[in-house]
Amino acid sequence: MAVKKKFLIIGSAAVLAIGGAGLYAGALDVGTTGNIGAGQAAVSASCDTNGVTVTPGTSTWDPALDKFVYNGVVVTGIADSCDGQSMTVLVADGAGAQLSTSAVITIATGVSTTETVALGTPVDAGLATTATYNVLIRT
Repeated sequence: MAVKKKFLIIGSAAVLAIGGAGLYAGALDVGTTGNIGAGQAAVSASCDTNGVTVTPGTSTWDPALDKFVYNGVVVTGIADSCDGQSMTVLVADGAGAQLSTSAVITIATGVSTTETVALGTPVDAGLATTATYNVLIRT
C-alpha cells in the first residue's frame, strides 16, 4: 500500500507541475510590435539598425494554382555586420495571416548586401503590394 501512495503523490505532483507550466505559458502576452516575452521587452536588431528592404521576386504563371505567383523575395540593404548570420523571411497578408515562409539561409560573407530568398509556398502575385514581409536575422 505504501508504494501506491508514493506513486499517487509523485503522479499528482507531476500533473500539478505540468499544469502550472501550461498556465504560465498561457499567460504570456506578445503585445505590441517590436516587443516580446512576459515583460514585453523591446527587441532590436543587433547587426542591422536601419532595416532592410524586401521586394517580391518575378511572378510566373502557376498552372496548378491557375494564377500568377512569386516564389521568392529579394532582401536588400543588409548591413555588413550581419554577414554569416542566419536569416528567415515570413510573408503575411494585410491581416497578418501567414502566407509563406522561407527556409533559414546564411547571409553571404563579404559579397553583397543583397540576398535572394526562396519561399516555401508560392504567394499570389496579386497580394504583392498588400503583403507584409518580416525578416528575422539571428546569430
